[in-house]
Formats: sequence, C-alpha cells, structure tokens
Amino acid sequence: MERRRVARRGSDVDSIGDGGPTRFTWMKSERTDHGVFANADEAVAGCKEIVDDELNTMWKPGTTAKELYKLYIAFGPDPFVVPLNPKDAAVEFSAWTYAKEQCEHLASMRG
Repeated sequence: MERRRVARRGSDVDSIGDGGPTRFTWMKSERTDHGVFANADEAVAGCKEIVDDELNTMWKPGTTAKELYKLYIAFGPDPFVVPLNPKDAAVEFSAWTYAKEQCEHLASMRG
C-alpha cells in the first residue's frame, strides 16, 4: 500500500492585513501534518488545497499575479508529500510552481 502523508512547513506570517504582515518570525521552522492519504494523487491534491486556501486568503482586489506570487513565496506555506513507507517512490510537488500557475489563474479570473 502506498499511503502518503502531506506535511507543510509553517508560514512565517501569523496574519496579513491591508498594511502587510502584522507579525512574523523570520525563518520560522515548523512542520505540521495535514493528513494521511491513500495514494500520491490524493496527497498532491491535499498540497494543492493548502496552496489554494492560502492564495485565496492573500488575494485582495487589484492584486496582480506577480504581486500575489511574491507574497506567497515570501510568506506562504510549503506543503510537500512524504511516503509513509520509505521504500515507496518520492512524489514530486512544488508548492511554488503550483502557486505561480494559480496566481496567474486567480488574477485573470478576478482581475
């Protein structure tokens, strides 16, 4: 069975308001489990959900894709997939690559 765990490195930002970060800890290193999934596809979907939720929280009217992406790579979480069995193949997922695609999508949809 190829069960996978999705983990995420914590965001450096506790909250974001209209004036930018209100509190942050530079280089905060925190790892949180997001759940255990039956397979790699479900685990990647869990990672994408984390990124999508964060981008939707960060986006404000008038935000460009470039601005949103800069905000995400500076303060957004970095979810990744960890096989429960070390013998299982690694799962490739880049939160930053996915976020960049989604930033373009959100900006074009919301203008």
